[in-house]
Amino acid sequence: MQRLPTGETVITPRNFKLLEELEHSEKGQGDMSISYGLVDSADIFMGEWNGGILGPHGTQHDSRFYELRISIPESYPAVPPRV
Repeated sequence: MQRLPTGETVITPRNFKLLEELEHSEKGQGDMSISYGLVDSADIFMGEWNGGILGPHGTQHDSRFYELRISIPESYPAVPPRV
């Protein structure tokens, strides 16, 4: 959801938002200790994602890799994903 200077609210369609996030991940933009992408690249509904987090340096999680399974509901982005 985005608010325009005129005060109008624009709701970004689910698949547009997910495509933007997938592109962000595939291009390696952002924090390189976090990765995510589709479980099945043929999934046109983009409902199931894999994620990974590399533990921060200098902590008890240093060099550990944590895997996540992320389910995106049909009502995303109004409703958050389930991890």
